[in-house]
Amino acid sequence: MRENISKLEDRLERLKRALDRRRSNLARLEAMRDSARSDSYRKRIDDWIEEERSRIAEIEGKIEQVEAWISEARDKLR
Repeated sequence: MRENISKLEDRLERLKRALDRRRSNLARLEAMRDSARSDSYRKRIDDWIEEERSRIAEIEGKIEQVEAWISEARDKLR
């Protein structure tokens, strides 16, 4: 069980790092959109921003799930 918790904690850390990267990328995309010179390019960047927000939401959901699994596993050890 402890090994399982360790693996879940490792997964959680990887997910948190991925979330940080996605948030950084989102900020970069928003800056690109703000400086876009044409409406068509701005629209393309808006599409990328929406994709990135979707990925962020997905990762946040996975983080919540893994945190719940860790909590359950720790409860079983008590």
